[in-house]
Amino acid sequence: MVNLSAAGEAFTAAALFDQCVMCNLCVAACPEHIDPAHLGQFVRRMAASLTLRPADLIRRLREIEQGRQPIDPDAPGANPPVQS
Repeated sequence: MVNLSAAGEAFTAAALFDQCVMCNLCVAACPEHIDPAHLGQFVRRMAASLTLRPADLIRRLREIEQGRQPIDPDAPGANPPVQS
């Protein structure tokens, strides 16, 4: 998995990491002193951030980019009071 990540194959590395149980036994065996479990967790999160997007979120972001849904920071309720 470390070699795949280093080669830029993050999605393949993330798929391999799906079976990891985060036992950290790989840390002692890694000659490069890399924590493969944390690297795997990172590539899995990175892959998810690049692929998993709710359709309504994508639609809203496109509307904002096109100016059809302007963001008004001064709108009522946009800045609720801070509880201290």
